[in-house]
Amino acid sequence: MIQLLRRRPRSKGLELLVLQPTPLCNLDCSYCYLPNRRSRARMGVEVLDAAAQRVAESPFLGQELTVVWHAGEPLVLAPAWYEDAFARLERHLAARTQLTHAFQTNGTRLDERWLPLLQRSDVRIGVSYDGPAFLHDRNRKRLDGAGSHAAVRRGMDLLQRAGIPFHVIAVVTAETLAHPDTFFHDLCSTGAYEVGLNFEEREGLNHTSSLDSAHITDVRRFFARLLHLTRTTPGAPRLREADTLSALLMLPRTPRGGTQENEPFRILSVGHDGSFSTWSPELLEHRDPTGASYVLGNVLTTSLAAAARTPHFRALDAAITRGRRRCAATCAHYAICGGGSPSNKASELGRLDGTETSHCRVTRKTLSEVVLAALERDLTE
Repeated sequence: MIQLLRRRPRSKGLELLVLQPTPLCNLDCSYCYLPNRRSRARMGVEVLDAAAQRVAESPFLGQELTVVWHAGEPLVLAPAWYEDAFARLERHLAARTQLTHAFQTNGTRLDERWLPLLQRSDVRIGVSYDGPAFLHDRNRKRLDGAGSHAAVRRGMDLLQRAGIPFHVIAVVTAETLAHPDTFFHDLCSTGAYEVGLNFEEREGLNHTSSLDSAHITDVRRFFARLLHLTRTTPGAPRLREADTLSALLMLPRTPRGGTQENEPFRILSVGHDGSFSTWSPELLEHRDPTGASYVLGNVLTTSLAAAARTPHFRALDAAITRGRRRCAATCAHYAICGGGSPSNKASELGRLDGTETSHCRVTRKTLSEVVLAALERDLTE
């Protein structure tokens, strides 16, 4: 899952444009949720131009737009492909909004060819990395079954030598919970400026999670230890969840709006074939329990404004809104989480208008309680 925990005050328009350059991935991660990661299809220039034009003509475009290259391993395409793609997006959008590009890569294909592109001021990069080899290689394997740890470390070393800032996103499994110190010190050695934690979740094709069998006390103990180490280790990378939750907890505790994921057209996800959806990016490639799609249209034939007027969109938006309102009415943590992720609700509960999920209990309730306890200790010391 794309981790979208950072929740800013709602902007007046579209904030994230998630583009799938290709579904293909060169790894076979055990917890991957993507259904078509062996497909060699790629986004054609006609789709790319149409996506940019649909965004430019829509009523949703705001002053800033981050383009996220995702839903496959983006670096299986060549740097030249992205140079052309960036130029096309700029032709359509640069006069209307400030563009930033973001890559989340498994890091195995990083080499000197990528440095000129990644050194651009409008490009950010994150590396998916699960810590020491015995944890990382347990789940992040190559297609032949070999581990990918050594290749990812080489990629991060290259970024560090080139002076390119990068963050790390690590998937936390039940095995990770038993090794907080080893996990932390390994991440410190990467040179990343920030670490984000994606706790393994049931989503899409990943129908089970190792955390299903973990006790919530183990999650709390693990995160509390990481938080302590982060706060007491000079030069440690920032911990994304700690920063974000601390900021939210310091705000007035009144219910606010939803999130990028559960309010329409703050995120637009476009597949390699031009199909598009909004809300959680993961919804684009998945179906509900009845087999119905969350796709709203195709940029080659449908405008965003037209899609927003369809009965299909209205039914999905109504269900997501009901779920968010139920969260607001029943959960003391709503001011922090904003009503949860539709993709998690769909995957865990089989419905968009549900409330609490396992993902919610771990990443919102438990982590916020740990951060709150730390803030309270700070005030009394």
